Amino acid sequence: MKRRIFLLSLFVFSFVFAVDPKVLEQWQKTMQYGISSQRIGVIKAIKDNKAVEGYDLIMKALATDDNPNVRGEAAYAMIELKLSNQEPWLQAVQRETNSEVLRRIAFGCSELKVQSAAPYLFSHLTNRLEDTKESLLVATILRALGELEYKPAEPTVLGILSNYQYTKEVRGAAAVAIGSIGGKSSIELLKTLINDPAEVKEVRMYSAYALGKTKVAEAFDILAPVIDNEKEDVNVRVWGLAGLAFLSGPQVGEKVIQYTRSDNILLRTEAIKTLAKIKETRAIEILKYKALYDPEVSVRKEAKNALQALGVDVTHLTNTSTNQVLTNTNTVTNK
Repeated sequence: MKRRIFLLSLFVFSFVFAVDPKVLEQWQKTMQYGISSQRIGVIKAIKDNKAVEGYDLIMKALATDDNPNVRGEAAYAMIELKLSNQEPWLQAVQRETNSEVLRRIAFGCSELKVQSAAPYLFSHLTNRLEDTKESLLVATILRALGELEYKPAEPTVLGILSNYQYTKEVRGAAAVAIGSIGGKSSIELLKTLINDPAEVKEVRMYSAYALGKTKVAEAFDILAPVIDNEKEDVNVRVWGLAGLAFLSGPQVGEKVIQYTRSDNILLRTEAIKTLAKIKETRAIEILKYKALYDPEVSVRKEAKNALQALGVDVTHLTNTSTNQVLTNTNTVTNK
């Protein structure tokens, strides 16, 4: 009996959310004969309704539509729907010439880990690197190459990072990328950039983060003094703290916990985010306290997000007033 009810429920669920064949046929015709705004409308309808039957139409549009606005909409839809099918992404990255659409494609390949797209992205990078108008695209491709861990790009990325002729956006992206694809060969350069007060802030920030991403043991000894330096730019300290999430060892846990008590909201918030990412046995206890009693609303919210990321049910955590006196040091009880 229970099995029949389950099957009936499954049938009803499928029936309710299935796309009407006539609607699907209309979508197909619109993608074939409609103007660009109509085709974009179809892509949005498929995305918003998560209509699996129409996913092929989006993938085909990404690879073959003759309008860049339609291709760009298709790229964002595929990212949101997590359509990681290799073939349409590969076709798109090989054929695309529009910079904005290519930027979206690079971002999609990065987010969905389309590993086979990396060589083509690298080719686009080398072809557009010297064009100052393409800085945003180049930076996006650099980050994608890092996420895809494309090792052949390492010498080029190191060259970009060490060359002051490139914009801070491009060099910052190169720093993040080298954190994923570089090894010990990148440590000295990253260390130099982090500790150079004449270097632009963005490059120093991302270099600190990248140093952690290398997962090299000595990274902690380089980052710890930077994080602890109260005269240092707080953004560099925050990104250095974020970099600790990729390192291991008891000293990492102690340093992160130390900054969950920081009076600086930015450092405290980043420490809470990092605490949820490292294997620290005290994490849940500390995060629960922060979710309830931290004086900053944004920090309490971040602590709850961190708990949820760890699989902890936060519905039972009540909003305790931060003005509540937990201890009254002015009251002495005489007995």
